[in-house]
Amino acid sequence: MKADFVVTVAIVFATKVSSDHGACNTTSNFPSSFETDCAGSSCPSQSEILGDRSWGMVDLHEGKRLRRSQAFANPRELCESIGSLPGDDDEANTINDCMDRIRDASSHPVTCVVLDSSNEKTSNIFSLERYPTVKRIAKRLYLKRIVFIALIISIMTYFRVGTRQIKAQNILVLNVVVAVLCAYSDAPHWFSHMDMKNILKESFVAFREVHPVENTSVAVAHFATYWIHASAWFAKTPRQVMIWLVLTEIVVGGVNEWVHHEEWNTEVRCMRVAFIDGMKQNGYDNYFREFWLGPFFVYFYLLPKVIGHWVRAMVVGA
Repeated sequence: MKADFVVTVAIVFATKVSSDHGACNTTSNFPSSFETDCAGSSCPSQSEILGDRSWGMVDLHEGKRLRRSQAFANPRELCESIGSLPGDDDEANTINDCMDRIRDASSHPVTCVVLDSSNEKTSNIFSLERYPTVKRIAKRLYLKRIVFIALIISIMTYFRVGTRQIKAQNILVLNVVVAVLCAYSDAPHWFSHMDMKNILKESFVAFREVHPVENTSVAVAHFATYWIHASAWFAKTPRQVMIWLVLTEIVVGGVNEWVHHEEWNTEVRCMRVAFIDGMKQNGYDNYFREFWLGPFFVYFYLLPKVIGHWVRAMVVGA
């Protein structure tokens, strides 16, 4: 019998790691039960792990709860760590299956292997490239959503519909309706096992872990763009709401996908991609994560955290 249903998202990266490093596992700041250990004489830094080829793993409890992130010197160690999970009665077959799936996708710099550890079998694989390009970022945007909203704006403008000021509560209702339509139209399932409290909690944990204060470019990009997202809540007319929403999809989505794509910390990039992919499977979960929580997390958590970090750095430096 296995304990809980756990989804392990094994993210496989393509980097050259010197054999002198030996076997190394690096773990991020997740619950204290996960600790860092290196079997070799020294543990390579993130920049050494994230070169042309490397291998990492992110564990997601029930597909949505971030638990740990690890980096490995080679894919064999990654697969052996999966095969040694509690309750695996056929470790050899698990390792071989893992190696086969990794081998098929190993041509990409970043390959994400989604595993269900209840049966030790791969359920999904998706790959990422190392550096951002316009084409790669465009694939991460919701192009159908952008075209649809832009079409609505054009119709409103041509027929002069939705151009008059309405009450603030009606603006909020419009935001809710549009967010629901967008969230549920892109999700294969409507609801998950998580209630709203847990969605908020897990979304905050994920946001905290994938936004280290050391990555200034990501923080600055968020501060410079997320006000566009929040502006839709305070618009005066329905057309203004739609304009702010399409700008959110293009500017906020594009800029922040770009800077996150340049993320040099292996574990951070893995965790972000894995968590978003898990939340997008359910409309109710993604409705809160994508359409409401971002501005609050950015301006009421990340901004004070970054300011505090740099104030302490200047004081210590002085």
